[in-house]
Amino acid sequence: MQSSKSFIQLTDHQKRVIAKSLILLARNIHNHYEAEMYAWLAKKIMSVERCIGLDGQEMVMISFALNKEADRCRSKTVAKVYRTLSQEIAEAKKKFHCEAYAELAARYLM
Repeated sequence: MQSSKSFIQLTDHQKRVIAKSLILLARNIHNHYEAEMYAWLAKKIMSVERCIGLDGQEMVMISFALNKEADRCRSKTVAKVYRTLSQEIAEAKKKFHCEAYAELAARYLM
């Protein structure tokens, strides 16, 4: 395969929203290893400039954290922002997996 990562363009505001939701989720998780993974992912997102290379597992973690944050929000408009961003990340993950499967199928099934 050419690349095992999907590159996503995020604005600074979107990066801050994602990092905030990842950190809040990491604080509420009782498993130390899992909490460290979420904190590390938040640090990775904030340290990289606009184009971020993420694999499928990282995109799932981000989407999960955004959905949890949307569930905690009292304001419906803010929750909608979290859910919309979560859907964008999930769509990028689906596109990434389709491209990866097509490349693997072309290489090994034909």
